[in-house]
Amino acid sequence: MATATAKRSLSPVVLIIGVVAAIVIAAGVIAVVAGGGGDSADAPEAVAETFDVTVKGSPLPPFADGGSDSAVGMMAPALLGSSFDQSPRVVDPAAGTPQLVVFLAHWCPACNQEVPELVKWAESGRIPANLKLSAVSTGVREGSANYPPSRWIVKRNWPTDIWPVMADSPNSDAGNAYGVRSYPSSVIIGSDGRVLARHSGVLGLAAYEAWVASALALDAA
Repeated sequence: MATATAKRSLSPVVLIIGVVAAIVIAAGVIAVVAGGGGDSADAPEAVAETFDVTVKGSPLPPFADGGSDSAVGMMAPALLGSSFDQSPRVVDPAAGTPQLVVFLAHWCPACNQEVPELVKWAESGRIPANLKLSAVSTGVREGSANYPPSRWIVKRNWPTDIWPVMADSPNSDAGNAYGVRSYPSSVIIGSDGRVLARHSGVLGLAAYEAWVASALALDAA
């Protein structure tokens, strides 16, 4: 009888403990949902993978390897857009300094070969001091390899402090304006705003540096 009485007296206590535990668990779930989950520490706030891009000027003709490039000598169009975190990004050919614009696609095997080489170049300190750098994340494909591109560039250690990235529009307006047909593609603009050279595909660090130096020699001539 004593045992039965003890069990009955504990029942309300057990019930209260259960209710409190349920409340604590519910509060934890609400906090996780509101905070975006435990992986939020390394996640950018207010990220978008594509943004509208305004193109000012005439688009360049599509680039094709081999033979002369009809875009050389043409005025490059200006691009007004945003980075993944919505900061303004501009490619302005009228800036009065030579510029290098690289178009990259997160899913592209060739881009994933070339990006580490470009990162090494940036870390080497050998990039010409007067060369303005820009990159464009273009050809975005949700569900393809390395999506989303905003995380891809972080994983690839892209040096956004010296080589800022513009997020292209869903229709790749920036890439189309520069005649990009394959990735990676690079365009060098002279200090007068005209195209000096274009290249598409993997070069490797040494060949890429030589290509840039050859184009910049034309700008200085």
